[in-house]
Amino acid sequence: MIMCLLMEVIMSKSVPPVTTGEVGFASFFLGAGVGYVLAPRKYDLEQLFQISDDTFERALPSKDMKIYTVEQRQARDKIISGRNQIKQVIETVLFDDKMKELLSKHEYKNAYQSIKSIVPKARTQTALILGIISGVTAILIKKFSRPKN
Repeated sequence: MIMCLLMEVIMSKSVPPVTTGEVGFASFFLGAGVGYVLAPRKYDLEQLFQISDDTFERALPSKDMKIYTVEQRQARDKIISGRNQIKQVIETVLFDDKMKELLSKHEYKNAYQSIKSIVPKARTQTALILGIISGVTAILIKKFSRPKN
């Protein structure tokens, strides 16, 4: 689609009208590409402590842990223990202190290193979010920047 528009511009030396939908569509894919490239490769330990329960279960499903090593299973259990501690203080002022405390402990760092190879990539999530934001922003800009007749 974009290539066709570019070829038309080159061939006719005049810019064809571009619809708001085309701008949003192109911006979505551009934003998604940028989001994918700039996103972290894996969920880090802090993200594993904070993501919702269902996202954590999708990232590290308990049913799939049977195929991993004993060390990886223990690491998952250790991270779940840290998640439970975070949940207890999430609504209090102690949240930041607790997060810093857990992130600085070697036992959690070692648990994360043991399980890091099976943690899914965070790129898809970041790419989708950035793509949606880019697309919606481009549509709004295009819609509201039209000259009024």
